[in-house]
Amino acid sequence: MRSLQGTAQWAVSTLVSLIVLGGINFLQAQQVWPGDINNNGIVNGVDLLYHGVAEGISGPERINTGTSWEAYDPALAWNGQFIDGLNYSRADVNGKGSVEQSDRKALWRKNYGQAHGAVIPDLFISGDPATDAVLNIVPVHPEVDAGDLIELSLSLGDASNPITNFFGLTFTLSFDPDHIADETTSPLWNPDVLNIELTSGNWLNPNGDDVETFVQIDNAAGKLEVVIMRKNPGTVTGHGQIASIMGTNIEDIVMLEGATATFTIGDSKLVDDNLVGYPVAGSTT
Repeated sequence: MRSLQGTAQWAVSTLVSLIVLGGINFLQAQQVWPGDINNNGIVNGVDLLYHGVAEGISGPERINTGTSWEAYDPALAWNGQFIDGLNYSRADVNGKGSVEQSDRKALWRKNYGQAHGAVIPDLFISGDPATDAVLNIVPVHPEVDAGDLIELSLSLGDASNPITNFFGLTFTLSFDPDHIADETTSPLWNPDVLNIELTSGNWLNPNGDDVETFVQIDNAAGKLEVVIMRKNPGTVTGHGQIASIMGTNIEDIVMLEGATATFTIGDSKLVDDNLVGYPVAGSTT
């Protein structure tokens, strides 16, 4: 027969064990929403960075495969995990047992912007332009006529504050929708009114096919989310121009005459191939 003290100790020990086991079971049983790889409740450019880090990894399939926006039971745990402890299996968007391009298409073209439950905001590390690398935009032509192309030069870092471990970058370009033509028939992930073109032969893209870009436009809100990511594992070091951002100026010359268009870069996240984040300062032009 247990003493009262022994019974109390046993009860506490059992409770602790149940809490620990319950926590493990809870983590293992977290359901998968296709594309929300970091499990913060929304699909966006940060999830695409997770996918890039895990691309090429394989493991057990999910019992139920698919990319419909609904909760799926997770696969058995794969070998390896992201820096935040989430299992690599979460990057297998369609659940077929490997992290590949088809997952990326489902994430970016089908489920981008979808949300579930309470959304936990992504963590962006705002840099100090005096001490950190700046993601800088400069107009190629400071003045344009209505209907002309607006072109912005995009650079990352400089000689004083270079980039040391670039794998991927996501940021948001905010703009006044009154100055950019409305989206027409093109998909939001491939807009014909505001897009980005990588510069080749430079530190980030020496061969012209070392990195790729992804965009999503919300013209009504005046937001363009951009992801620039290496195609292969590893990181690169350097600084300077990386791309051009181009938009079609609307043709209402009465409204635009003498007007000033403002573009601002914010919500930037620069990571290495382990998803370690580095501060980046935004800019306005």
